[in-house]
Amino acid sequence: MKVRLITVVIKIQVLVFLGIFSAISQDSDSPKRGFGLKGGLNLSNISESGTNGGGLSYSSRLGFHGGFFIHEPISKSFSLAIEVLYFQQGMKYDLSSSGLPIKVDAVLHYAQLPILPRYTIDLDKFRIYFNVGPYMGIAAQGDVKYTTPLGNATESIDVDEDNGLKPFDFGIIGGAGVFLKAGEGGFFLEPRYNFGLTDIIKDDQGVSTYNRTLSVSAGYMFEF
Repeated sequence: MKVRLITVVIKIQVLVFLGIFSAISQDSDSPKRGFGLKGGLNLSNISESGTNGGGLSYSSRLGFHGGFFIHEPISKSFSLAIEVLYFQQGMKYDLSSSGLPIKVDAVLHYAQLPILPRYTIDLDKFRIYFNVGPYMGIAAQGDVKYTTPLGNATESIDVDEDNGLKPFDFGIIGGAGVFLKAGEGGFFLEPRYNFGLTDIIKDDQGVSTYNRTLSVSAGYMFEF
């Protein structure tokens, strides 16, 4: 079912852009091609669904992301942004062992590939744009920090099913941004939300676990 959903989403993206290419011709006022660097903060958590809800109460953790992107215009208003990012996702929760409280801070380190159709409104000195599209992510490593009254400990974990974790993540991104023209390009600020659609934790009790991340990015795009 999940593989079928991913296939359907990708097919929809292809059909949309084939339609845009055939219906709209690029003119001299179209945005320029670009590439740039970006980075920012993530506020991530997980969402659970299933028969027992997992039995834990999770809270958000603060992380970061960074990477580069290319921007390809299609028309005056429509374009495509493809990004390659290092992207942290995780959560916090509380445990108790022999009456000893334990605070757990878990993070997975993803290589993420968002492919984002973009609609832009050009207001002379700056632009407002809107993104929505799929992302894919692969995690190979994670870190877990344990905080107790007796001291702290940190361990690294491999992201594989032996540790109850699934490395692949797929979902939908929605967001908006402001681009301020400066020099050979411009600065931008963009909040977005990552809505995970794939179960990231191996579970035999009927519980499904999904990434949920709010992020804010800033960066610079060179145009040519």
